[in-house]
Amino acid sequence: MNDQVFSFAELGFQEFETSKYLKDILRKNGFAVDEGIAGIPTAFMATWGSGKPVIALGSDIDSSSGSSTRRYGRRQKRSRNQRPLSNVDECM
Repeated sequence: MNDQVFSFAELGFQEFETSKYLKDILRKNGFAVDEGIAGIPTAFMATWGSGKPVIALGSDIDSSSGSSTRRYGRRQKRSRNQRPLSNVDECM
C-alpha cells in the first residue's frame, strides 16, 4: 500500500489518484467516507462505528516537486553542503 501511494507522486491539492485509492480501500473495509473536507476536493474524513474511543489519524499524502521516492538502488553521494531533496532520501 505504501509503495502504491508513493507511486502516484502527486503535488499538493492535486492528490486525486492517491485520494481515490485510499478512499476505495477505506470504503471496502466498512468506513463511511466524507469527501471535500474544508472545501478541498482531495481532503476526506473516514469514520467507522460510533461511541468511544475516538481515534484520529492524519496524513500528508502529497509529493514534493523534484523529490526522490526511490526505494531501491544506489544512493547518490552528496557534497557536505548539499541538502537532501526530501526526508525520504534521508531514510534510505
